[in-house]
Amino acid sequence: MTPQPARAQQPVDYEAIRNLIYIDQQAQMGNTDAAEDLVRLTFPEDPDTAVRIARRESGLRCNADNPRSSASGIMQIMGLHAPRAARMGVQWQEVQTSCLANLAVARALYNEQRWQPWRLTA
Repeated sequence: MTPQPARAQQPVDYEAIRNLIYIDQQAQMGNTDAAEDLVRLTFPEDPDTAVRIARRESGLRCNADNPRSSASGIMQIMGLHAPRAARMGVQWQEVQTSCLANLAVARALYNEQRWQPWRLTA
């Protein structure tokens, strides 16, 4: 067995992490500009489509809840994706209230299916 070369560790940008947490807190308090910023950061390759979907799905509200379905959060992630969130280390309650958590699951869906999960609102 040939030893693999050590992969260079990227330094953790704690300032960037603190900034994201702050923006998420602002978004959770109803700041739609902060919520839009998080959406744009999550989908840099197509930010306008992402914001349009988030506006239509939730009004850019982190804790939006659809009373007619299990959809929750800024991107209205369906409850059937709770196991996916759990595999990602994200609790379902976070997906329902935190823009960052909801967008992490949305990004995973997008990576697999592009805008297909939101095809009716894209």
